[in-house]
Amino acid sequence: MDFNEIIRLTSTGLSDSLTGVVTRSVFFNQASAQLKKADPDRVSALCFVDMDNLKYINDTYGHSGGDVALKSVGYILREYEKKYDGVVGRYGGDEFVLLLTDLDDEAELRSVLDELVLRLHSEIGSAGQRIPVQCSVGVAVCRPDAELEQVIAQADEALYFVKENGKGYYKIR
Repeated sequence: MDFNEIIRLTSTGLSDSLTGVVTRSVFFNQASAQLKKADPDRVSALCFVDMDNLKYINDTYGHSGGDVALKSVGYILREYEKKYDGVVGRYGGDEFVLLLTDLDDEAELRSVLDELVLRLHSEIGSAGQRIPVQCSVGVAVCRPDAELEQVIAQADEALYFVKENGKGYYKIR
């Protein structure tokens, strides 16, 4: 067996094959490690991202359209993961979690979130059709010594507020 085959076999199950982001369990491991080593003088935040219209996309454009939309969201989130020394994972069907650990302050966080929400509200071209994508984002600022599960719960609570009050934007808790 060659080295590349060993890498392929050992990495199976580490990332979501559709979106390219890590799986939920890998996210928990990587995000916990990232939080422990995060610079306390920088701002870290956990974003809970949920597609607002996946059922509509699947019903209107078929599951292949839904797959294209999920891939697009994953691609965008991976850009932010790299830019802000973070990690992104697929939490569930149309839910993603994104940890950002290298922000100057909360003003930069808001600027990043304004841009992110705008990018996650788009139309994606696929098979000659324009597929509308929109996401809501709940955000929790990570305090020093915060437990990841607690931060995720806070971000989920913020996301719930967004979903109940219009969708398509973000709330920081």
